Amino acid sequence: MSHEIAPRTGVAFTLDRGQRLTVIDPLGEQVADLLAFGRGDVGEVISSGRTLDYASRIFLTTGDKLYSNRSNVMLDIVSDNVGRHDFLLTPCSKDTFRIIYGDEAPHRGCFGNLAAALAPYDVTEDMIPTAFNVFMNVPVDGATGELRVEPNAVRLLNLPVGDMNTADRRQLGLRYVPEQRLGHGAVAGMTLADNALLTGTSPHSGAWLETARAREDAARIIQRFGVQAPTVEQNVETLSGGNLQKYIVGRETLQAPRVLLLDQPTWGVDAGSAAAIRNELIALRAAGCAIVIVSEELDELYQLADRLLVMANGRLSPSRPPQQIGTAELGRWMAGLWPSEQQQPASTEQAA
Repeated sequence: MSHEIAPRTGVAFTLDRGQRLTVIDPLGEQVADLLAFGRGDVGEVISSGRTLDYASRIFLTTGDKLYSNRSNVMLDIVSDNVGRHDFLLTPCSKDTFRIIYGDEAPHRGCFGNLAAALAPYDVTEDMIPTAFNVFMNVPVDGATGELRVEPNAVRLLNLPVGDMNTADRRQLGLRYVPEQRLGHGAVAGMTLADNALLTGTSPHSGAWLETARAREDAARIIQRFGVQAPTVEQNVETLSGGNLQKYIVGRETLQAPRVLLLDQPTWGVDAGSAAAIRNELIALRAAGCAIVIVSEELDELYQLADRLLVMANGRLSPSRPPQQIGTAELGRWMAGLWPSEQQQPASTEQAA
């Protein structure tokens, strides 16, 4: 039996001894608070304190047992492809968002979701303990004991950027070339000059837009990147795929980024356009820009990358220099089979 839990909700059910519960994160961006209560006596409940005490560590994984407040084993972790879980923090509640983040009208949070799901089993709010968070990783500073939770765990150039808006991140030097050109990278119905205004900083002067500067920037991109367009007043949707991609890459690299993210930078473009884009990326790298490329083109990755990593089944592989891993081995990694790993679903599995 399978059940999909909708966002901002919870679910409760009974689990017989010997049954297995597999928890999967299909989108790669969820958290999942897991609780367990005794079926015959809900006063017996999963215990963070007992579990961490008996494990003598806070990082739990395959082979570890989750104990109750009465020192009975409630769950065994029999398979774990996540590798790092939080069993220190209580489920987030309305008070969490109010006290820590200053929200004036917060959502009920995971605590409220759990309370609603468990109410039919006579579990009250005061009975809800610290949950085992299947997917959430809370870094712990070994020297100070400080716990870090998003948004400050997301850092750019050693600055917390998780709660920054897009404009502020761009001011720090972060640029992005998305896979979808029209709709994400450029807006149809707008001219090349107008599209230069979308992410450029030079055409912006306080609350004013300097359209003349935008036209100058568009002309520079056309000339420097060999974009086949007779005028900056041409609408972007009239360009070929290769020319539009060169224009978008040119618009972002014109800003001298410090960090550049690209998703499928040469997908569907002609060989000449692909070569021009790759040469520009090599020049950026030589100038000190940090570049992260997501691509299905292995030849491209071997040409451009200093380190290769694979994302498979919700996990991230170790990194390797291209010269230290061949295409056959990289193919196995793409199936999730990198060193010291076995092929498993992207999940954490517990046995009752």
